[in-house]
Amino acid sequence: MESPTALIQQTIAGFQTSSDLSAIARIQDGFRDIAESRERRRDETRLALKELLRALTLEKSTYDSLVNSPSREEHASSMLAADRQKFSLAKSINDVESELQSEEAKLQRLKDELIALEQEDPSGDSSAKAAADNIAVLKLRVYRNLGIDLEEDGAGGFAKAHIRTLDNKDCQQFLGLPLVMKSANLSFGVTGILVKEFMGGLGMLITVYTYAQVKPVHETLA
Repeated sequence: MESPTALIQQTIAGFQTSSDLSAIARIQDGFRDIAESRERRRDETRLALKELLRALTLEKSTYDSLVNSPSREEHASSMLAADRQKFSLAKSINDVESELQSEEAKLQRLKDELIALEQEDPSGDSSAKAAADNIAVLKLRVYRNLGIDLEEDGAGGFAKAHIRTLDNKDCQQFLGLPLVMKSANLSFGVTGILVKEFMGGLGMLITVYTYAQVKPVHETLA
């Protein structure tokens, strides 16, 4: 009886395995090609999907901008309002520039007048005289508001002083106020106020204390 090894070798020799091995190798190569092809297709599909997602995002943003953007009527209205505001600002700027030019011209004119006045009166006597006249007028106005009316004597002085209460119902008259120093103490008005003023140009000293009505408290000095 032959040995098992010899039997196996005879059996193997009876089969033609080379063709089967070649077929198996071809099948493995086919599987490998198919896997590579599928991998390439998957990569291409991923790239295409990314492109589509980017396009979708762009289209969505465009759609949102169109939805949120104003209509043509609103856009035209806003543009018209902007144009009106621009013209209004331009007009305001022109007005301000014109006013500025006018003020500059006025300032230059005043400067020229000042230079001319300084050249005419370098010593400033006229200005001092005008200031003194204004002070005298202001003092007269203050006394008139206090109820004291002065009457001129026709010679540039004041001969009479009429003193009234605030309601003009009581009147005291002081006569003989020449241009030399005279003194009269008069009371009237609101409690707590002391007005003491010396008017050298008018030639009298008036001291006003506060009581309910006007009354002389000291006679006129001769």
